[in-house]
Amino acid sequence: MPSSRKRKKTGMVISPRQNKALYLPLDPASVDRMAIRFRIALESIRQGRCDAVAAHCMVEIVFLTRHISEAGYGLISPTVFDDTEDALCAVFRLYQATGKWTLELLLIDQLTDVINEHERQLRETRLQIIVNATTHLNRLIETSSGDLDVFRRSPF
Repeated sequence: MPSSRKRKKTGMVISPRQNKALYLPLDPASVDRMAIRFRIALESIRQGRCDAVAAHCMVEIVFLTRHISEAGYGLISPTVFDDTEDALCAVFRLYQATGKWTLELLLIDQLTDVINEHERQLRETRLQIIVNATTHLNRLIETSSGDLDVFRRSPF
């Protein structure tokens, strides 16, 4: 009796409809749901109530926005990302030394620009690019073991 070939399971099956969606940007409602987390974190920082969750959220948004920009979908200069990453690393070092989260006004302005750019990217960039950036971030988080400088050393 002939048997059918066994197929390797990949864990995720993408239907043709989902595959087509990867070539389109997100719908506005999805963008709003995704962006609200970053906006709330930024607002808490602006009000002087920064904590580890908000600070890590800012590291995540800078990483994602930079990754998408380097894939060809960004309008912010790479030097802005470099300056923002340097300032965020300094914030984490200062926190480790003093136990206080201190963000300068210039950094808050830079983070605002990055968040605005990321929201624009979510509205205009095809979903596959966003998925790639998020997957890359998740891999880095899994391998970082708490070392935030791994984001600086990451090849984009």
